[in-house]
Amino acid sequence: MPKKDMVTEDGIGATATGSGSGSDNDIDENSVSSDQPMNRIRKGEYTLEIDQTNGGGGMPMTCWQRIGLRIEDENDFVAQAIRLVVCLVAYRTVDILWSLAQEDIMTKDLSPTPAAPGGRFPSLSFLVFCNRFGTAVLCSVVVKWRNGAVLRSNENDTAPLRSYVPISVANSISSWSQYVSLRYVTFIVSLVFEDSNLLLVMVLSVLINKVSYSGAQYREAILLTVGLFLYGYLSREVSNDNGDSLELLGIIYLALYVISGAFSYTWQERVFLRWGRPNVNTFQMVLGINVFSATMTFAWLIIQGDMPMVFEFIGTNPIAIALIVRSLTLSFVVQLIDIYIFRWLGPFYFICATTMPGLVVLSILRVVMNEVKHPASFAGVAIISAVLAFMTREKYVNCKAEAHRRRDVIGGVDASTNMYVV
Repeated sequence: MPKKDMVTEDGIGATATGSGSGSDNDIDENSVSSDQPMNRIRKGEYTLEIDQTNGGGGMPMTCWQRIGLRIEDENDFVAQAIRLVVCLVAYRTVDILWSLAQEDIMTKDLSPTPAAPGGRFPSLSFLVFCNRFGTAVLCSVVVKWRNGAVLRSNENDTAPLRSYVPISVANSISSWSQYVSLRYVTFIVSLVFEDSNLLLVMVLSVLINKVSYSGAQYREAILLTVGLFLYGYLSREVSNDNGDSLELLGIIYLALYVISGAFSYTWQERVFLRWGRPNVNTFQMVLGINVFSATMTFAWLIIQGDMPMVFEFIGTNPIAIALIVRSLTLSFVVQLIDIYIFRWLGPFYFICATTMPGLVVLSILRVVMNEVKHPASFAGVAIISAVLAFMTREKYVNCKAEAHRRRDVIGGVDASTNMYVV
């Protein structure tokens, strides 16, 4: 059993091992060095000494180390809320900048070439390849710098690169099907489908990863899906004159998009469960995913025969290199933030945190800008907002209960050990 820093009822610092029975054989009265900085807390007639050193080495922890401890404390509601807000704001900001960079390079009029007489970049596939390949290169540099190797970066980073192949394939299918679906349905419908894969992810996680969810999580997922369905159905607009037949075709592509995306989330979680979250760092996973995605995209470029016209266009317009570098840099950052949040929250809360609030904010902006075309769709937004508020309150109550439990331990003897547990 791991050692615990404890204080007996006599106020003597000790280190306990074994079953925690508190017997004399388990206590070393000299285990707390008198020259180490300690924080003495007086509770009634008892004295509790808490080690304030960096790993017990005698050096006081810095401000940043204390902040890091709070950030890693899952029961610190304020710290976790700030951490989540910062991550989501950074994610959305960089994602928007990346989208604008992609739009800029695809719509910018440069000098025309024989293969691109309009002066616009001739190959979307090449841009995707640059994003994937550039991200893989940047991640490999970081992994090499941090751990001294790339393929097996650390003795703890045990997940082999081949474990990311299913994620790469699923991401490629998901991206392709989303692009195709936008020919037939509106972006809002696409967004709603993207957000509605929560129940599917839960089902796949149970089947593939053998995980279990609580009844409350199933109820929350069902209500969120109902809210999304109401919002999407009541605000839908057919984007083609041929009507329902083309919209149905778009929904078929969206179904493929949702299924492949859900499988990608499930397999990412499988990698973390198989090798352990501490043993798979964010850079390693982003590297593994992009290595295979870049390989598949490059093969597709060769099959299409796009390389000659791309090199011709870049030779005529060297500024395109700067636009490509800007795009791949933003792609690198947004993928890191995405995997970091997923690694922290897991698939269920990742989907809830990264997709549902965005839909609520989008709806609020529509009201503020007086662009509400389908007021009835806000019934779905109301359901989503209520569920998110309930989940936030539930987290707050749990954190508050844990804080009370910790104070009770400091204020009295822990019933399980008859000692104060620091």
